[in-house]
Amino acid sequence: MKKFGIMIAVLALVCGMARGASTVSSYSAPNLVSEINAALANPTNTTLTVTGNGTVGGTLGVTGVATLTATPVLKNGLTVQTNATIGGTLGVTGVATLTATPVLKNGLTVQTNATVGGTFGVTGVATFTATPVCLNGLTVQTNATVGGTLGVTGALTAGSYVGLALTDTNVTVDVTLRTPVFVGQTLIGLVSNEVWIASAVTTNSWIKLTP
Repeated sequence: MKKFGIMIAVLALVCGMARGASTVSSYSAPNLVSEINAALANPTNTTLTVTGNGTVGGTLGVTGVATLTATPVLKNGLTVQTNATIGGTLGVTGVATLTATPVLKNGLTVQTNATVGGTFGVTGVATFTATPVCLNGLTVQTNATVGGTLGVTGALTAGSYVGLALTDTNVTVDVTLRTPVFVGQTLIGLVSNEVWIASAVTTNSWIKLTP
């Protein structure tokens, strides 16, 4: 059987296989079969076409560009050791674990619930289309502007009341026209020289202070 294989290989070489186009370095009969097998095991062709299924038992190393016309199925995950560019949509149905902080140049859209276990820092503008719920309170370290109504159902504790007092320039002050924002807020009549303090957050909760 071995001699038959050698005869076929020799016949193929004699019938037109150019010596320069082959990876076989020697045509000596004793080494011909082993060299052909070595050439088949380490092909030098630049293109490989597999028309059926292919199984790689070891490591598939690709030094160039791998173009996949269909969606690959990665049963044991995918590890990318360098940068990766995705021209389309990256869909993750499971858990995406990021060991470093992701940089989102075009923003982030979360269509369902999201839980942040650490600190959620926003350096730009945070726009909420719905009313946010702050279960553990809200701390504002700099100025805050409320364009609508600031409704407080519980107690409002202000560290400083500077600039939070209401003023009235009428000769006679009608305190029922003023609604205090928090308990302890003051109403100062600049012309009448009178001062009131709020005991509640209703229009009839003003208590006039005796000069």
